[in-house]
Amino acid sequence: AFGETLEILNIFPRNGGEVISEWTIGGQWRSAPVLQAVSVNSVPAIVIHPDAFKATPALEQLCLRDSGRIWVGSQEVGANRLLSIWDLPKLHTLHLEGHVADNLDPRSFARMPALKIVSLTGNVSNNRAFLPSPGSAADLQRHLWTWDIALPQLTTLTLMGHHAIRFRFRFVLLCPNLAFLGLHARGHRVFLSDDLDIGLDEDTLNASGGQQEQGDVADYPNNDNNNNNSGDNINNAAGATTSHPSTLHHRLRNLVLNGRYVVSDEALTFLLTRLFPLLSSLTMTNCKRYTIEKLVELSEAHRRLDNVITSRQLTTRHMRALQLERPRRIPRRYRTTFQSTEIDQWYCRLEKEFIDTVYHGDASLRPTPHVVDGRSVEMLGPYCIYQMGRSRNFFRRARNV
Repeated sequence: AFGETLEILNIFPRNGGEVISEWTIGGQWRSAPVLQAVSVNSVPAIVIHPDAFKATPALEQLCLRDSGRIWVGSQEVGANRLLSIWDLPKLHTLHLEGHVADNLDPRSFARMPALKIVSLTGNVSNNRAFLPSPGSAADLQRHLWTWDIALPQLTTLTLMGHHAIRFRFRFVLLCPNLAFLGLHARGHRVFLSDDLDIGLDEDTLNASGGQQEQGDVADYPNNDNNNNNSGDNINNAAGATTSHPSTLHHRLRNLVLNGRYVVSDEALTFLLTRLFPLLSSLTMTNCKRYTIEKLVELSEAHRRLDNVITSRQLTTRHMRALQLERPRRIPRRYRTTFQSTEIDQWYCRLEKEFIDTVYHGDASLRPTPHVVDGRSVEMLGPYCIYQMGRSRNFFRRARNV
């Protein structure tokens, strides 16, 4: 009755005292010309009509979180069925979580040219989620998504589960305004190749070299070669080559790698020096293989990198190289943060998981602030903050371990 004036629609599992077991999108919906935001949160079952969003031409925000199953009409969406293509030309924010993210038809992204924020969270047990491919480039029987679609307005991309596992870094070259990329690969090992398998040929890169000097993005030719990238190895990008220019110059500012990513020193070097030279914040939690020495070396050479967060543990060898005193009984895991500030100071912060295991709850055991090699060292509760000058000797010691 109020569809002509409805602008925001929020549905929750409990509406007052009534439990909502399912919610239907579309079907009997009448025209909602001014509806701008739809949010369905944690409803056990979401029924999506094939013509769900034809009545909402002005929709700008869509958030769907299902905790059970996805249905199209009276049929449950199975492993070999996709949702209908969504035509949402004004949509700028898309958040999908659960089965609805797994069964999204990748061809829908070609109908969403205004997308700015995308968040996809698939099921951990679902091994058929890939990243979007326009038109008929996706293999609808195996649900293989390949990263060969251009979203020129996209600024924020967050992926969790198998969407992050199957991510291809060549996608960022088709999104010139992408500023934040968050990849959360839960429970799977993902190998990053030394050149990240960008998949650009030498002629294309050389032809766009003049634009790259101004910070633009190289063009990526459409690639319809969809190989079956079995396993959890990100090296098997379709049509990938190993030819690259000295710098690709993408505008990405913030990169988050969360999960069992295996990142070699060569891949880390390519990431920071050739693909994302404008990166200002890098977060790598639970990542393996790269060395602290290489990370410190790249942080020194990187002009714009202000914040680096890593969960790699500083061993006795690393702490001796950095001339840091080891507190007694350091826990097995803690977070290390390298941060550059405006006064050209460096901070190395060790976040303890359990402060009681370090000092046994006795504040008198905490070291008092003192100076080591011209650097002030102070223990602040669960944090060890080492403030040091950004000198060449410091980085030389870190590299020569």
